[in-house]
Amino acid sequence: MTPVRRRQGLHPRKLLRATLLTLLLPGLGHWQRGDQRHALLFAAFPLAIAGFALVTLIVGGTAPLVILLVTPGALLL
Repeated sequence: MTPVRRRQGLHPRKLLRATLLTLLLPGLGHWQRGDQRHALLFAAFPLAIAGFALVTLIVGGTAPLVILLVTPGALLL
């Protein structure tokens, strides 16, 4: 049986920090390690959901949001 090799340059504390950051928001661990492309891919969906929830709160609920989205010319400022 061969011993398991660790990746070069990845200290266990750095891996633990990246894991804990990823628990807060997917992609933060990748961002902390310098991999911005994967961080953006992992964080896009949760950030989109948070943005949708924020817009829903600002507009006042889902019914006014749907009315705003389907009314012709309502989005033109």
